[in-house]
Amino acid sequence: MEQACGTGWEPAEGWSELVVVHEVGPEGSEVVGFELDYLADGEPRTLVVPWTIIGCGSAIDPRSCEIGGAD
Repeated sequence: MEQACGTGWEPAEGWSELVVVHEVGPEGSEVVGFELDYLADGEPRTLVVPWTIIGCGSAIDPRSCEIGGAD
């Protein structure tokens, strides 16, 4: 990214990076997959992203927050 988020700047050719901001409270959070809607050549598309994103906290299994995550 060449510009910080929230500046109103939009690239003429679209984004080439995926930036995920996952801000959590003291309990933590777990996101199990998400969908990214976008336009390609004017046509709506959806990309299914099968990532699990964990924000460590008191309600999250501590094994998930170890380097490398849970097995």
